[in-house]
Amino acid sequence: MIALAIWNLSLLGGIAALYVFDLGPNQALTAMPWLMTGGLAFGALLVTASALGTIAPALRSAYVSLWFAGVALLGLLGILGLVATVGLVDWFLHFDELPLALFSAFVERAIPTLWLLGMAFATLHYVVPRAAGQALASGGIAILTWLSWLLLAPVSALAVLVDPSIPFFVVTLGSVATMLLLLPASLAAANLAATVRGRASVLLVPGPAAAAVMSLVFLLATSLLAGIRSLEAVALHVGGTEWDNGFFMWGMYGAFTLAGVALTQQALPRTLKRAWSPTLLSAATMWLVFIGVTVAGVALMGGGIAEGSFVAQGAAPEDIDAGLLGYRAVAFGAFGLVALGGLTHLADMFLLYTSARPVVYAVPGAPAAAAASH
Repeated sequence: MIALAIWNLSLLGGIAALYVFDLGPNQALTAMPWLMTGGLAFGALLVTASALGTIAPALRSAYVSLWFAGVALLGLLGILGLVATVGLVDWFLHFDELPLALFSAFVERAIPTLWLLGMAFATLHYVVPRAAGQALASGGIAILTWLSWLLLAPVSALAVLVDPSIPFFVVTLGSVATMLLLLPASLAAANLAATVRGRASVLLVPGPAAAAVMSLVFLLATSLLAGIRSLEAVALHVGGTEWDNGFFMWGMYGAFTLAGVALTQQALPRTLKRAWSPTLLSAATMWLVFIGVTVAGVALMGGGIAEGSFVAQGAAPEDIDAGLLGYRAVAFGAFGLVALGGLTHLADMFLLYTSARPVVYAVPGAPAAAAASH
């Protein structure tokens, strides 16, 4: 609870600071004052310490989701701590803009690959077997998925360090790692698809399994698009355009958010000890988010391709803005569906807490007395 308060206060203060202070060479994720980023890092430290303290006694035999989540937490903590440290040192020494810009671009790529991707993998490996009522098809493939993601995710962030001051082999290594991120995504998709074999009916109704599958589709799509984006010709055309925003939207609000919806629908009823079954609000949540993210991402990526063409033709900035107005309008309207989906999900979970029938959930392998206490 202390970490929650520190995190939210730091986040609100940091967002407000973005409207007051000059961003300089920073992307949004590194543009907050070092004090606010330090608050985020401290909140992440408390959460990570609590989580690792909880799972450490059984870490060697822990389920693979805990391995994904543990590394993701450590990655987020390390990145935020590094951002706060660089910001503090820069406050005294005033670094040149180029190294700050390169560092900011690295952070902008590392957070999605380490934090968002890691937590999506953790959530999907937890939700799908439980929603299907079957054990994970292959623990070995799950460990291979974890190892390949662990090796490739940090290295892939090097692909954005495109500058003559950075050795070419470093950028190339990052690009290759980015392309290979399709490997853990494909392994996870194959493993989870085999897990629901014989129980495909759970995918046909709104609920955690269906939301998890939608998340997995976006996970595969973003992994494929990340590899395509790392190609030099593609990067030169769409780099720095709306294409990047559309790609981020598919990763953040497609893979990560839909995985979160699946986790909430699966775990919250058990946490609150309430009976839950899919409702009209559940279906609305899933489809609003899926359609909104899909359309908004396609519109922005299409706008990015058009923007790259305008720039190549030497169009004036005002002409570029006019040409992108339609793409941005479609994306804005579609993203409103995502916000509406969030509201329907909140209403669904509120009704679960206030009106659902109390039940007792048994803990697998626990004696009756212990199960009753859960």
